[in-house]
Amino acid sequence: MKTIKIIMTVIALSVMYQFATAQCSGNKIRIVKGSYHCGCHCQKKCISAVDLPTYQANGWYQGEVCFGSCCWVRGSGEAPSIETALTEIYPNPASGSVNIAFTLFQPGEVTLEVFDVTGRFVTTIEQNLFEEGGNEVSWDASVLNQGIYFIKMKTGSYRAIKRISVIK
Repeated sequence: MKTIKIIMTVIALSVMYQFATAQCSGNKIRIVKGSYHCGCHCQKKCISAVDLPTYQANGWYQGEVCFGSCCWVRGSGEAPSIETALTEIYPNPASGSVNIAFTLFQPGEVTLEVFDVTGRFVTTIEQNLFEEGGNEVSWDASVLNQGIYFIKMKTGSYRAIKRISVIK
């Protein structure tokens, strides 16, 4: 019985993979967005050509292929491009200084904000211009009460939220 369940699971996963990796139909264009860091993921969409510039301005790429759970740009033999991402918050849990690492695919203004578990705004960590590539901001989390908080990164139309635990 276990063998049949395993075979059925493999078949179901194979069918789901075929649907997930299918090419776009009609005049739609395949775009993909992922992260190049540990624990990365890959998002796929089919969009109209008219919408392509807007998506590209927000870190999406045309002509990408996903390997495993990471996206790598494949076009004209170039190496993978940097994409905008809130990559890491460490240490977590934290009781003092916290490092917030992020990447930008182009220079721009970044806002980092803290919210409590109810979604209530707590404070702004940083609102500044940053360069393309890897960036890091240090912040003193000891000013917060013990608990769970969320750090939100905003730049252009990109939004990302990561959880952090503050301990005393």
